[in-house]
Amino acid sequence: MNSIDMPFCEKDKSREGDKYIPMEYTLNESGKYVKIPADGFEPENIALKQVWESINERIENTRKRVILGELSPLAYYMEKNQMDIKKISFITGLPKRKIKKHLIPDVFRKLDSDILNLYARVFEISAERIFQIH
Repeated sequence: MNSIDMPFCEKDKSREGDKYIPMEYTLNESGKYVKIPADGFEPENIALKQVWESINERIENTRKRVILGELSPLAYYMEKNQMDIKKISFITGLPKRKIKKHLIPDVFRKLDSDILNLYARVFEISAERIFQIH
């Protein structure tokens, strides 16, 4: 049985430049599974590109609001990591109301090192870097 005769089994995304190329698993001539590029997924690539443009736009808008002093750096890292208050609360064990308060710049600046280290671990950055917005 060759690759063309094998039905679609599973889809995986492999990165090629700025495009995600869907891959299919199929059996080769020696009976082993191999990945081959799937055809006909240009609409999916367009949709993914639009989604990532939207996500990057939200990140940039949040970054600007942090720079203007409207939000704390916590908001930027939450947006960048696609996390909301509920998810941060679940990961850290902090109450949602506290996390919401930490989105206020003046409150965030006064946080002790234990809380800053907790947030830094969540975002996999150093506690010092949490105040740096790129």
